[in-house]
Amino acid sequence: MQVTLNKISIVFLLCKNMWYQPIVDEHGLLVAAEALMRWSPASERPVPPAEFIPIAEESGIIHALGQWGLEAVCEQLSVWGPLVPDGFRVAVNLSAPEFLHPNFIERILDTMGITDALRAAGVQPGDTVYIGDMELEWED
Repeated sequence: MQVTLNKISIVFLLCKNMWYQPIVDEHGLLVAAEALMRWSPASERPVPPAEFIPIAEESGIIHALGQWGLEAVCEQLSVWGPLVPDGFRVAVNLSAPEFLHPNFIERILDTMGITDALRAAGVQPGDTVYIGDMELEWED
């Protein structure tokens, strides 16, 4: 079974891509997008998320996949930059096991560049940081 999961992991990581579903306001103006991860093996039909997410969770690659997704969205936002309206946001779907990972919050902060921004602002490890409604004690 492990050999099969390793093959699945390799194929999955090579064949993933991200689509963006536009979100518009009541006036039809673009205000956001939802990031939708897709698995499209080269010689097969696209695999629906309802099929590939459980495979990723079972094989343990869900964390690497989630990290790739976060990085892909951040990179895309930097490319879009001035092309999207002020306040534009992208919703990212995460799997339940990702929330339970012990380094979940740190991974999100690092991926979004927030850790570097905190350091640049003079925040030191051990300080309490408030982000929205979340209170975090920042540990380096």
